Amino acid sequence: MKNQNKLLMLFLISIVNNIYSQERFDITIEYVQVNGQNQVENCNTIDLGTTSTNNLTFYFVLNDNTSIPPENGLVNIKVKNNSNQIDGTIVGTANISEFIWNGNQAISSVTGTVGASQIETEGSIIYIEYATSSLPFTKYQSCSHPIIKTPPPSFTLVPSSLSLPCGDVTPRTFEVVPSNIPSGANVTYQWSNIGWSTINTNSNIRTLQPSSPTSLPSSVMVTPYIDGVSQTTETCIVSRSNFTTTAGINGNNYVCGSEVYMVDNLSNNVTIQSVSSSNTNIATVSLTSNNEITVTKITDGIVNISATLQNLCSQATTIVKENIQIGIPNFVEDASITGSSAVCQGQTYTYALNGANHPCVGDANWSVSPNLNVLAQTGTTITVSKNPFSADNAGFITANIPDSDYEFSKGVWVGLPNNQSLSIQKVGVYDLYVDRWTLLKANFTGFQYVVNEPFNLTYDWSIPNSMVRNSFDPSLKSVKPYSIGQLNIGVRVLCDCGYGDWKYRPFTVDGEGGDPIELTPIDD
Repeated sequence: MKNQNKLLMLFLISIVNNIYSQERFDITIEYVQVNGQNQVENCNTIDLGTTSTNNLTFYFVLNDNTSIPPENGLVNIKVKNNSNQIDGTIVGTANISEFIWNGNQAISSVTGTVGASQIETEGSIIYIEYATSSLPFTKYQSCSHPIIKTPPPSFTLVPSSLSLPCGDVTPRTFEVVPSNIPSGANVTYQWSNIGWSTINTNSNIRTLQPSSPTSLPSSVMVTPYIDGVSQTTETCIVSRSNFTTTAGINGNNYVCGSEVYMVDNLSNNVTIQSVSSSNTNIATVSLTSNNEITVTKITDGIVNISATLQNLCSQATTIVKENIQIGIPNFVEDASITGSSAVCQGQTYTYALNGANHPCVGDANWSVSPNLNVLAQTGTTITVSKNPFSADNAGFITANIPDSDYEFSKGVWVGLPNNQSLSIQKVGVYDLYVDRWTLLKANFTGFQYVVNEPFNLTYDWSIPNSMVRNSFDPSLKSVKPYSIGQLNIGVRVLCDCGYGDWKYRPFTVDGEGGDPIELTPIDD
């Protein structure tokens, strides 16, 4: 029994496959009625002419090529704009129901609407398509009608826009270019050009000249007529060009006190309406009768200056000169005095002010400490030597920039170390005994100015009859006397100019037997 069922199923499948191995339906267009008038047969070309909205009715015959009962479906009118369009756009639909079928044939019609914008002048097609409403939803297509249209008459005004510079009265030519005009049609034009003078005219061409160099003429308009029927008015929009200028503000990039700037390349018909400063707290500006701009310093800084220009058509534009340094620039703050860190006896030294080069920086005013003599000076350099009548070791050299708050100083060491500023002292509470260590310190306490850096000094010691232990600090020495008695300890200072004089301090050592012996300064 199972085998019989299987054979029956295979037989039915074979019948279905045989049915669908051929096209089940075919759909044939009898004719197409265009806008209720023209009839087009045999899939010939449908010409819509210049009609913008078109009603098309397709009369068709739908045949079912099988013995299977017919089924319901849809007939769609489809339009393909061009050959690249994969599927057509539906513009009309009709239902195919069981009541339409007469046996295996259905005769009916479908109506759709085609707009002129939906097709090209040529290359478009239109057809009908039957789609079944049940599986496998197969679609069956008729032949295709080429469908064309005739472009409507059109007119183009050349140019379509015009930008007139102020003062320009050059004649301009305007032309109407017609397209798709019906053969034998009478075409006329009506022009409107207020504010223009007519230099030359033809039917579709006019040469016009602006009547005024300063008043903007109206847009040029022309209305075409075909056999007395007005068409769309074409317009050339006339506007005023933006005001541009080659003028510029010319002058230095800095102002020390006041400076005059010129406006170059200023046209005869252009005037300076106003001038301004981007920051009046730094600099002010004024306009002279000769169209010169005077910039006056208020304080140090940077500004932009601008001038507003106006032409004969009352158009304005602004020109700017940017980044003008007013007074002394900030980088001068980083200037410094360069030269030797020491001024030694019997020699001359020259120092220079570096980093202050700017037109607004005048010659520096130099000054030195009393222990220096000035031998020569310029705006940026000074030559000095040691004052032989001064024993002070700390000195300075100063440069002041006139009309500013800028002052630069350099501290220097002067001459050999003065031993009047040198002393020796015992460190801590421990006394000095024979065979016992005690720490001594040399102190140089000479006067220093604020600009002086800490003195880089080395100490040379003279410690007789003792064992001496050095320290990482040359001003410190550890001393262990060998015997009692007077111990005369000396020290001197070494600097870039050499050794100073010795400074001695005598100590007396008292004591008996094995008792600790104290080292006591004589002048205690």
